[in-house]
Amino acid sequence: MSQERVRWIPAPEIASFYDEESLSFHDKTLSMIFYNDEKKKISVTFNQSVIAYAATDEMFRMAATDDLWVQNKELQYTTGWTFYKVINSSYIKALSTQLPAWTHYAFHTQNTVIDVIADQDPIIEHLKDLHV
Repeated sequence: MSQERVRWIPAPEIASFYDEESLSFHDKTLSMIFYNDEKKKISVTFNQSVIAYAATDEMFRMAATDDLWVQNKELQYTTGWTFYKVINSSYIKALSTQLPAWTHYAFHTQNTVIDVIADQDPIIEHLKDLHV
């Protein structure tokens, strides 16, 4: 069975597309802040649940021959969405031959693809709007 990226709606009233503002990692906790065109911000925090993560420039990620974005041209050019879960993840398989209850999350932004392997869903918070 090949891996499949499925759209994930992590919280109510979530916009479709965000860009990353910041990313920080410490003690298995990954915190990310995203913003959208409407100047709305959200925080995504994996509290002490991250097994692995990678942030890759979109240009290099698109060049990977085994990447889902390359395999599926429709996703590559019409994503319009930031939040995904990857089913049957080759990233998880590369980390371990045992398959514990890990989930592969993929965040596709304007210039970066952020992959996260975690054993719990993140906490999503709506932050105050950006001031222009």
